[in-house]
Amino acid sequence: MTRRQIEWAVLAVLLVILAVVLYRSRQAPLEASSLPMPAGNAHARLIPDLQLHLDQLARLRQRRPVVVRRDLFSFAEASPRVAPRPKNSPPPAPPGPPPLQIPLTYYGLAVDPKNGRKLGFFTDGENVYVAAEGDTLLGRFRLMRLGNNAAEFEEAGTGRQATVAMTEPGPGT
Repeated sequence: MTRRQIEWAVLAVLLVILAVVLYRSRQAPLEASSLPMPAGNAHARLIPDLQLHLDQLARLRQRRPVVVRRDLFSFAEASPRVAPRPKNSPPPAPPGPPPLQIPLTYYGLAVDPKNGRKLGFFTDGENVYVAAEGDTLLGRFRLMRLGNNAAEFEEAGTGRQATVAMTEPGPGT
C-alpha cells in the first residue's frame, strides 16, 4: 500500500468512529425511573440526612480526648491513659497563655519638676533605657504606668499586661 492509500484508510476508520459516536449521542438518555432501584426506601438511601444532630455534638463535646505521651525512640510502655471526665462535670477551662515576661529590670524613677512627667530607668543587663509613661521599650512593650515600687507594661501585639517590681541596683552598677 502506498502512503496515500494508508491516509485514506485512516480517514475512513475515523469517519466510521465519528458516525458511531454521533448515533449513540442522539439516542434518548436513560430515564431515572428505568434505572434499577434497591429494595426498600430507595430515596432515603440516596439523599443524605441534612439535619444537625445536636445531641450527638453535645455527646462528643463531653468526651475527654485521650492523650498518649510517648517517646518515639523508646521501647518502654506509653504513659497511662487519661481517665474520662464524669458526665455532669463542667468542661475544664482552657489553659491561658503563659504569663508575660518582661526582660527588663526597673531600678529608678524620676519626676521632672517643671511638668511633673515621670521617667523610669530600666536595664536589660548592659543597656540602660529611660522611658516615660506611654513609651514603647524593646519595640513591643508599652510602659503603661510608673510607680514608686513597680512599673506596669502592656505587650503591644496581644494586650497582655505584666508588672515589673523595682529593684535596687547592686554595688558597682
